This record gives sequence, C-alpha cells and structure tokens, in this order.
Amino acid sequence: MADCVVRTGNRAGLNVREAQSKRSRKLGVIENGVTINVVRCNSDWATLLYRGSPAFVQVRYLAQPPAANGEGLWAGDTAVCNAKRVAICDAANGKESGKYLERDERVTVSDQALEDGGYWYRIGKGQWVLGAALTPSGEQADDEDTCAMEAVVETKKHGTGGALNLRAEASGRARVVAAIPNGSTICVESLEGTWLPARYGAYTGYVKAQFVAGSEAYQEKEGTDGTEPSGGAQKPDAPDQSVEKPGGLPDAGETLIPDKEPDQGNETQPPQTPGTSGEDSTMILYVFSAEQAVTYALNHSDNSKSGPCPLRNRIFRISDGKNDCADFVHQCICAGGVPMFDGWFYRLPGIPSGWANSKWALTHSGLEKLKGKGWIYPVAYDAVQPGDLIYTYKANAKPTPYTHVTLAVSGNVTENGKFGCRVCGYTANQHDAFKQLTEKNCECYRVYPAFAGDGTEKKVYLPLTGSGGYVLSPETPDDDAR
Repeated sequence: MADCVVRTGNRAGLNVREAQSKRSRKLGVIENGVTINVVRCNSDWATLLYRGSPAFVQVRYLAQPPAANGEGLWAGDTAVCNAKRVAICDAANGKESGKYLERDERVTVSDQALEDGGYWYRIGKGQWVLGAALTPSGEQADDEDTCAMEAVVETKKHGTGGALNLRAEASGRARVVAAIPNGSTICVESLEGTWLPARYGAYTGYVKAQFVAGSEAYQEKEGTDGTEPSGGAQKPDAPDQSVEKPGGLPDAGETLIPDKEPDQGNETQPPQTPGTSGEDSTMILYVFSAEQAVTYALNHSDNSKSGPCPLRNRIFRISDGKNDCADFVHQCICAGGVPMFDGWFYRLPGIPSGWANSKWALTHSGLEKLKGKGWIYPVAYDAVQPGDLIYTYKANAKPTPYTHVTLAVSGNVTENGKFGCRVCGYTANQHDAFKQLTEKNCECYRVYPAFAGDGTEKKVYLPLTGSGGYVLSPETPDDDAR
C-alpha cells in the first residue's frame, strides 16, 4: 500500500469508479490535494478502499503513484503493527479470535486478501489482520519521522467534551473514518488551517482544527473568524462547481460534482464511558461490519404475521416476540462487531453477573446507551445505508417518542411513489420490508466503522445464520467458520 495525493490539474476532484472503466458507475469524488491509500495499481487504474469497499481511480491523476502491482505487503514480507492494539481475526474480514497484536510487534505475511471490509494480511494459520494496521518493516526505522508532530484532542473548549470525528476528507460532509476519544494523541502535519491531516492509530484522515489543542483554530475565541460556537451545527463546505460533459463522459480531468452528502452535525460526539480516553486508560479499537449486521438481520427474520419470528436466534429467549424490536437490532450490530457492555439488553452466559439489565425494549434507553458510548452518530433520513439503525419517531407517543426500531438492509429507495428504505425487524416481524421515511417520522443512526472502548466490553460471537452465540475471550476458542 502507498499514500498518493490527488492531482487532476484543475480545480475539480477525481472520480471514484466501481470498475476499471470510465463508463462504470461513479461512486463519488475525491477532492484535489487529498491523500489516498492505494492498495495496488496497473498502468491505468489504482485500487483503493472507498467507503469500506474496493474502488478505482485513474492513475494519471495521482502524484507519484506506486509502481505497477503496488507497493504493499506480499508473502514473505515482515511487517510491524502500527496501532496500539489490533484484533486478530480467523479469516479476512472474519470474526475476532480473542487475540491481539500490540504496537511495534513484528509479523511475517503469508497471504493477502481484498475484502469489502478492508485489505487484509494473513500472519499465521487462521490469523488475519486488517492491512491498515501493518507497516512494512523497512519503513519502521523511520517511524519517528512519520509523525511530523504530535497533538492532543481537546473537545471541551469548543465542543461537547466527547469523541472527535476523523473524516475521510477535509469536509463536514465527508465519511467518518473513526471516532477519536477526547484526550487521545494524534499525529498531524501542522497546526494551521481549519482542517488538519491526521493519523490516529491505523486510521488516517482529517480532523477539525478547533478541537486540537495548540492549533491556530483552537486558540481562537468561540464563534469568531469562522470557528463554530460551542454546540453549534457544522456548516457544510461549499460544493465543488465542476461539471461533466453531456452523456456522462468526463472531461480530461476525469472530474465529477461531489456527492451531496448531508452534514453529520457537530464534529464532536457525546463523551464515552469514563476510562475510554487519556494515556492512562485501556483503550481498545473495535471494527464494525455493516455487511455482517445486514446478513444476520436477513437470516434471522421473516414476515410472519404474529408471534416470535421462527428464524430468531433462540439463545435470546427472554423477550422472544414481546416488544423485542430493540433486542433484535442490537443482536444485528453485535453480529457486526459491536461488543456488549454494562447495561446491554440481554446478558449471554459469560457476561459479568454484576452488569445491570436495561430496558432496551423501549428503544429510547438503548439509543441513549449507544450514544453515550460514542459509537453511533446521526444520519439524515435521505442518506440511509445498509446497517443503519432506523428509529420510528412519534413526538407525542408514551413513554418515549421512539416507538420502534429496525435495521436498514438497503440504501434509500422509492417504491410506489413513496420514499424510504428496506428493513428487517421484530415484534411486528419484518424481512426486507419497505419502510417509508420522512424528515419527521424517524431518526436514523450509523455505527462508526471503527470506534474505541475502555476494555471492559465483551466481544460476542453470533452465527450469521441459526441459533447460538458466546462471549469471546483469550481462553475461548473461536475456530468455527462463519
């Protein structure tokens, strides 16, 4: 893998394509000057991960592109872990084994795979690690130089005191790569400007400068010189005015008007559970797979008219068929990689007996607990993606305005003249069912693709089909293939 800078030679950005063809579907745009991580390339096209999936851009619009076939790791190469702690999985994009790599630990690569969830390397029999967490060993000697400047995330002065969004691009509308706990140390190239290129563990992107201690924007008073007032909404960047030629054929710069993604709100997220930030805490990075959550939802739901769903995972038996909409949705995200924590809806064997029960069947308390951990963030009803949590909202409903929750298994669609998405859910059993969405009838949330925990959480294995499940730990074998 190699870092490359987008250089189109004009003011517009670079098209991202679904396939190695200028006539293939456009997935989005990357702005000029943005650094992207290229997995491999040939003479015409570079492969990268875009919004978690493989995609392609033209090599000729990248400054200093890598040699053909890329500069990644190959069989026999030695690599070094560049993150504080990284989970080892049983397969590429598979389930976690309960074992971890620590920072600076050396491994030998024996195989590689490009999956929807990322680029993966095999480091032993049945042991795979996300590629972003490994650095070729030849580059490790310069590790100190790769961090031009260390800085500390400080979100209390201008924000909520919670986690800070690390975004894929220097824009409040860009995809969120990870949530950085307040007090964490990040690597930045400078402390000037509104947005700072930054690295946090294995993740790279951009952070809003006003939430980084020592930056020019951080030192400014709130609400002046373009900075946001505390608690204010993030102002969207002005859209790029580039255009394409009629018929969908790009101009010489292969440019595109950027996707009009809604602003995700404030750059800072609610504070996490105490102990999740700061150098003295035990922080663990978790990775969420929306694809696995959707697969679990589709395999454990049907459209039966009454009673508990016959395809349900029967290990979750206490609330079967009885206001279990939140229980089902949280099973889905748990199957996707979200660990259980104190106050989880249902306690499996192996969960500490001292953990409190919660009333997630009311949906609102479950939403508040996930928001309190800083693991989810709101998205607009017209920007839904598979794996999003769709809360039905009725302002006057009792005991809470959140009367139901389902899991999105599609992006936004229009059916019979109505706008919405397809969902799976329980209580009122739903399988790949259309759900109408409006600005007022729902609230939608998305799990971060990577987020931090304090080490007290418990990773759980749930089969993507059928019943069962257990808590993962270093002492628990995890050899079953998904």
